[in-house]
Amino acid sequence: MKCPRCQIALIATTQDHIAISKCSKCDGVWLHQEDLNTLIHFHEKNFSVDLIQKTLKLAHAGLTDAEKADTPACPQCNAPMAAMNYNYSSGIIINTCLSHHGLWLDHDELIEAEASMDYWDEQKKAHDKEWRELVDKRAPATPTSQGLNRIGSLLSGLFSKNTRL
Repeated sequence: MKCPRCQIALIATTQDHIAISKCSKCDGVWLHQEDLNTLIHFHEKNFSVDLIQKTLKLAHAGLTDAEKADTPACPQCNAPMAAMNYNYSSGIIINTCLSHHGLWLDHDELIEAEASMDYWDEQKKAHDKEWRELVDKRAPATPTSQGLNRIGSLLSGLFSKNTRL
């Protein structure tokens, strides 16, 4: 397989016990889609505050026109890949093969994705109880949920009457 950026052969290697292919020139990484989550959640690195802050500054919603137009070819099928915003709004734009062959992450995007997820995992741990309490306060037992239960009871009664006939 060739690097979609440099067109040189990718080198098969492992990172955190996951098989990846890496470009020796641009440091881009090709990996299977299901392996990205594993790498991000089970990496063996600690990230500096500077890297985490840099990564958080990247965060935005949506893709720029330039990012949408950047369609490197999939190393496996040679079809144009689509740009996607990792984790919906991280600002870390990675490329994905539309035939699900894999993902291309340019230089440092894997590290940035790991740092971003570390930050949000820590935020979840730190604020989980507070967030749950807030959701519980804002989600009262409304007439809507009671109404759904009543509708369910009525329908259940109708169906049980119909089955007795």
